[in-house]
Amino acid sequence: MFDGEQPTGPSIFARVTATNFAPKATNDAYVAAGVVRANVSGNDTDADMGPAGKTRWTAVIVNSSGVPAAKPAGLIFPGDGTFSWNTANGPLTFYYRIDTGTWTDGKTTLDM
Repeated sequence: MFDGEQPTGPSIFARVTATNFAPKATNDAYVAAGVVRANVSGNDTDADMGPAGKTRWTAVIVNSSGVPAAKPAGLIFPGDGTFSWNTANGPLTFYYRIDTGTWTDGKTTLDM
């Protein structure tokens, strides 16, 4: 109480809207002979990545519609963005998406 009056509570209200942007995966292409080792998330971005950066990202193999799918035979793809492919197995195209644990982007393509 203030001078015998009842407190009325806060008099200033603010509406806060938090926005979390989904990551953006960018298509990749590699031309090489032998074993190709690379990271698909190297050129992918997230406008509000946060202090953990890409360490919390998971790369997921998907079909051309963006639905999770089995990885192609012979492709080493542990989910951290790195992959390995022996070009002696022939050309390869696969799709992936980035999952940050909060948002998942659409699909993107990798051609070899």
